[in-house]
Amino acid sequence: MRRWETLAALLAVIVASLAALHVPYRLAFALIAIALILVVGASRIRTGMLRRPKSRRFDATERAERIREERDRRFGR
Repeated sequence: MRRWETLAALLAVIVASLAALHVPYRLAFALIAIALILVVGASRIRTGMLRRPKSRRFDATERAERIREERDRRFGR
């Protein structure tokens, strides 16, 4: 999670806590908190969808098997 996402999520919690109190503009605080959570959620979804798939890790067993197959094919075994 990036720093601004963490700070926005923390701010959303603080604003939502204010909305839970009996203060003027409770609805506005609740809507601001919801908007902040939606922004952070959309950013996380976007980051997840744009992330490139990780390259395959090196597998020594698989590589050895391919070398054996190639050797068998070359020498006619």
